[in-house]
Amino acid sequence: MNVPKLLPFTKHLLILFATSIIILSSMAYATPSLNITGTSWSNPSEHSAYQSGSTEYWGSSKKVSKNSSYDFVANSPAENTNTSVSTATFDIGKFTYNNNSSAGRMDSIDLNITANIGGNDVSFVLTINADELTECTKYNPHNKCIGQSSYDNLTISSSNLDNEFTVGDNIYTLSKVVFDTNPNPFKVLNSNQNTSGISHILVSFSVAPTTLNQNPSGSNPNPTVPEPTSWMIMLQGLGLLSFVMFRRRSQTELTIMTV
Repeated sequence: MNVPKLLPFTKHLLILFATSIIILSSMAYATPSLNITGTSWSNPSEHSAYQSGSTEYWGSSKKVSKNSSYDFVANSPAENTNTSVSTATFDIGKFTYNNNSSAGRMDSIDLNITANIGGNDVSFVLTINADELTECTKYNPHNKCIGQSSYDNLTISSSNLDNEFTVGDNIYTLSKVVFDTNPNPFKVLNSNQNTSGISHILVSFSVAPTTLNQNPSGSNPNPTVPEPTSWMIMLQGLGLLSFVMFRRRSQTELTIMTV
């Protein structure tokens, strides 16, 4: 049986389809990575706090294991985990907490980050706050609480939200800071008494073209690259068109052979 040959135009479409997929794959990861160049703790609310390496300890015990602590180990480079061209989200590192009830509570502390993104030096301050809460763990037959436990609600924020810096033709604006706690990122992290845990810290930047790329009327003569989903819809259309033309050619040749 003779195998129908592809039309030259169909061949060209298939080549364009394959090439576009390769280009799209490279474009999806075009956002520069964030390189952490330095971290430090500052402004602890607990007077007994002291820093050793990447860890901030507090408590009155001479034994480190009996004190509470926060530790942060940076990811460098921190890759962009968001494929959208309008948002860049970076996992900047691992946050570990050790909550010892005898050490007291750290109401607030700052984590200072210095980094480089796309050849630009940036810095921002993340503030971790703790609020102590209690919950009833045991009730008597008359539904009266006879046992309680305490835990800390850790929240993270930044005084540098809305800070802007330019990378190439885009403006990056710090827009959100959250704890990455599976399955979803949260601003609140529960830290039970006499327990320890691990989370990651995510920072997000909104990305927009610089005003230098816009004409006086406000329109952008050099629009940003379409979202990857838009490219995929276009490529699927090209692929479908190629398939339809191939099938039409095949059916035509089979009809000629039968005649």
